[in-house]
Amino acid sequence: MAPDNSRRGPSRRGALAWLAGAAAVLSGRPALAAVSPEARLARLAGRSPRAARAIGNAYLGALTGPRPTPAALVEAVASRIDLAPDAVAGLGHDALAGRIEAAIRQDFERYDTAVVDGWVLSSTEARLCALVALR
Repeated sequence: MAPDNSRRGPSRRGALAWLAGAAAVLSGRPALAAVSPEARLARLAGRSPRAARAIGNAYLGALTGPRPTPAALVEAVASRIDLAPDAVAGLGHDALAGRIEAAIRQDFERYDTAVVDGWVLSSTEARLCALVALR
């Protein structure tokens, strides 16, 4: 006689996903709030973390004065996209990416740029790459 492989009830993966969602709802916080603002912004620095880190290090090396902290970079980028630093973690990915893209376009329109190893970057892009380098 063949074993009965029919399942009754949710799979283990489904149950864990449901529990994670329920915990987010019951705590009153979206699931994204567990990710720090630094991590959320660093993910938007480009498709290659390695390249973003290299660009960020070059940008940081070219700065005069003290090196900015990750918190200072988050604050600068957040204020550039009209958000409080804490609000960055709660914004959906697409909404956050859209605000960053708009800020980058506006930086170029305003000539708010940084030259890094011969590349012209918007100040927002340079700060995002610096965040990757400091993580």
